[in-house]
Amino acid sequence: MMNNSVMVSVIIVTFNGLDHLKECLPPLQMQTYPKDKFEVIVVDNGSSDGTIQYLKENYSNIVVIENRNNEGFAKPNNQAANVAKGKFLALLNNDMVVKEDWIEQLLATQTRTGAEGVAGMILNRDKSIEYSEGKIDCYGYSYHFHDRVAEEKEVFYACGGSLLINRNIYLSVGGLDEDFYLYYEDTDLCWRLWLLGYRVVFSPKAQSIHKHSATAGTFSRLQIDLYAERNHLCMLYKNYDEHHVYKFLFGAIMLRFLKIMEILRIDNLSEEKIILKPLSFTERVKKLITYSKIIVRLLRKMDRLVTQILTIASFLYLFPVMRKKRQELQMQRKRTDVEIMEKFHVNSSYFIRSQYKVLDKYIESWRTQG
Repeated sequence: MMNNSVMVSVIIVTFNGLDHLKECLPPLQMQTYPKDKFEVIVVDNGSSDGTIQYLKENYSNIVVIENRNNEGFAKPNNQAANVAKGKFLALLNNDMVVKEDWIEQLLATQTRTGAEGVAGMILNRDKSIEYSEGKIDCYGYSYHFHDRVAEEKEVFYACGGSLLINRNIYLSVGGLDEDFYLYYEDTDLCWRLWLLGYRVVFSPKAQSIHKHSATAGTFSRLQIDLYAERNHLCMLYKNYDEHHVYKFLFGAIMLRFLKIMEILRIDNLSEEKIILKPLSFTERVKKLITYSKIIVRLLRKMDRLVTQILTIASFLYLFPVMRKKRQELQMQRKRTDVEIMEKFHVNSSYFIRSQYKVLDKYIESWRTQG
């Protein structure tokens, strides 16, 4: 039986998301859970769209934390966790619309299972499934599964947009990694939970509807790709044990070098022949057109090239910090990698199908075109 006396702190991070908050906040006021047993904390990342004024005028009961700058996702959640009054934290994206029993169902699952983390089901606007389970493959790439699941079950990671977690445990494991800033911080948190002996379960009845990365729309494609790619490497390095870390980290880095090589590969150059005789006007025009095409193709790939180079560079920049975090985390390990990988990672065949097909394409292209 769920205990209605447990205090819950709902945390929402926002940046120029007033339109989203206008849809997100009203359902929280209509929750079936006792109104005096949960609080809402909104952390504003320096919005310029009138968010603070709107909250003060319409939601005087909401706790507001004001940041001068956009601090990403991890740090604001940690800020709120430090001042929260709840025994449990309920992390919620500002572009989510929760059902009226969202808090009640999250807590009911927690009470029945005793899990330290509970993942809610996330729906698309058309009521199709966006998230019913989160897994990663051995190289750290995450996957949302979209199956209709009726039962509570263990999952490797919860989406940070709908996650209930014990506050004391959240703080004791370090919360979300603030060096990540944005992306993979929820997957990293859940990996740490499993590594330190805790559990994450899925609650099929704790449902919310997602607008599909509305907040992420405030960032450029390059920023999004860079944070995701870099944080993916940081997560691998921090959480794997000594036996697995360098094997899988090396593979993930080599994948990026292969992508760089593919981007830089220009077949037209290999076809050029050294011609000693003077070129005619027509031949010069043809050569100019050829080089122009090469430049255009490079420019089209430039964003991908910059992303891969910056990914490796920024990971190396953070390496000393991640090394220290890794050492502290590994000293506290309660589960082996074998235990975690067998139960919660996507299997190797799935990884090969979903990731290495891109390498096969590169290798075949190089083989056939010399």
